[in-house]
Amino acid sequence: MATATPKLDLLAQRFMAQIQDPVTVSGSGNLNVGNLVQTIPDMSRYCGDAMLKYIQKTWDSVNGNEQMFLRKLPELFTVKSLTFPLHTNQVDLSNSANGNFFDVQNILDSYQGSTFIEVWDQDKLSGALSGSNPFHIGSTTRPGIIYEKPILYLFPSSLVSSAPYIISLCYIRLPIDPVAGGYLQIDGTLGDIPFTLQHIQEIADVAQSLYVTDDMETSS
Repeated sequence: MATATPKLDLLAQRFMAQIQDPVTVSGSGNLNVGNLVQTIPDMSRYCGDAMLKYIQKTWDSVNGNEQMFLRKLPELFTVKSLTFPLHTNQVDLSNSANGNFFDVQNILDSYQGSTFIEVWDQDKLSGALSGSNPFHIGSTTRPGIIYEKPILYLFPSSLVSSAPYIISLCYIRLPIDPVAGGYLQIDGTLGDIPFTLQHIQEIADVAQSLYVTDDMETSS
């Protein structure tokens, strides 16, 4: 029987083999725990920590350039429908009632149908909210969005004066549960990790280094 998380399972298997604690696979295709890392949640945590560290390493290597980052990890590009309700130009992405967006890392230029929505820098928020910055007012044909975690702001606010405003939000995603924010779980039900197979070995190496560090601290 096929597992629900084949790439995460592969990452866990490589990580566990590298710390000399290889895991076995049950008849149903799920992983059994090892002797050193003894629970599925702990294996998932090491893999989750490693993926976030790998993303940060990649981000640092391109000096925070989003386009260069996405050339290295295009699988982290995501598009999801988001609604700004009537009379509301602010959406809390940490509130599951507004959609499942716990996996947002960075907001990208987005769309409403064929209308381009530009991402504005966070330092423009005060001027945009007060309307004092003529370059960051926005219009029906050139809207703008600003993300100051966890709130996403839409400009101009007149876009939601008569009806909800639904956009296709583009963003760089994190390999976490978009519904509740925790790590994706081995053999879980919330989907597999987004990474392509070419990155699995490098992430397993990071997980191994994290385990070795923890082991040394526990032994000292």
